[in-house]
Order: sequence, then C-alpha cells, then structure tokens
Amino acid sequence: MNSASSRLNAYLVGGGSASLAAAVYLIRDGHVPGQNIHVLEETKLGGGLDASGSPQEGFSMRGTRMYGAASVLMYELLSGIPSLDVPAKTVTQDTLEFWPEAPWDDRARLVEGGQIVDVTSFGLSNKDRLDLIELMLRDEDVLGSKRIRNLT
Repeated sequence: MNSASSRLNAYLVGGGSASLAAAVYLIRDGHVPGQNIHVLEETKLGGGLDASGSPQEGFSMRGTRMYGAASVLMYELLSGIPSLDVPAKTVTQDTLEFWPEAPWDDRARLVEGGQIVDVTSFGLSNKDRLDLIELMLRDEDVLGSKRIRNLT
C-alpha cells in the first residue's frame, strides 16, 4: 500500500449498491484502508436495497434480483469479498454453491397483507405504455428541459 492511499479518505453518498461497490473497489484496487471509507446514508444502511448489518458483524443483502447469467460484473465484484460463513470462500462461490440447494421460485413482485397484488397493468393504458416506450427511446438532448406534468 502506498502512503498516499493510506491517507486518502473517501466519502460515499448513499448506502446503496453503487457506494458499497465503490467501497470494495477502493479497498481492493485503490488500497484504501476500510476505516478511511465513510458511507453517508440518511436512513438505514443499504439505501434502496434490502440490506442490513454493521461494520463489526458484516452486511447481509437479499441478492435474488441481482444475480443471473448476465451478472458477470456482480460476480466479479463479489469474488473479492470473503464469505461470512466460510472466509476461505468468496461471496460469489458461496452464492453459486447455495443456489442448487435452495432455488427460489418468485411468484410475485408485490405482496400486501400476505396476498399477491396484481400489478400486471399498474393502471396504465396502452397509450400510457406507448408514451413510456417513446420516452425511453428518445435521446436526452431531444428531451431538453421538458417536464413531466400530471394531467389528471
């Protein structure tokens, strides 16, 4: 570790996946000591994630929506983090070995009061859907400073 890295203090705004990933890369690639990395989060750590934990005990995060065959970058990131259960393994190894033992079968995106909520339409008309698709396909320069207005 060079002396410049050991003196660097990093302040990451928000405790979501981007800041947590930045912390991993600062430690691994930037050789910044973990105690020099400060995550500033207004609410509980984890930001928009289903995460919990502490620096002393480690962190846990539900990861089912972050994995899959196309998640090569997530696997690479987690391959540098030791598993809490078996420190000789990485989180990537631990996760990939766990899947066959406990596969998930997601049947709902939203549950309220123990009941699956039908969100197939979100109350959107076909025109609403087309408007959203058109918005997604527009270049940001074309949108300029236009605002979204509530017409109801």
